[in-house]
Amino acid sequence: MLKSDKDPTEHISELITMSQYLLKLEWEGAKRESEIGIISDVEKRELYNKYVTRHKKPVAKP
Repeated sequence: MLKSDKDPTEHISELITMSQYLLKLEWEGAKRESEIGIISDVEKRELYNKYVTRHKKPVAKP
C-alpha cells in the first residue's frame, strides 16, 4: 500500500461535486424531455455546457 501526502478528502469532495452536476444535468434533461419530448442534440449540448461550465468554477470549501 502506497502512502500519499495528499489529503484524500479533497478528491472525494471533487468526486461528489462532479456527481452532483452530472445528476443535475440528467434531471434537467429528463424534465425537459417529459415536457416537450425528445430533445435535440443542440439542446443536449446546451444543457451539458451549462453544467460543465458550473463545474469548472471553483467550488467553495465547506
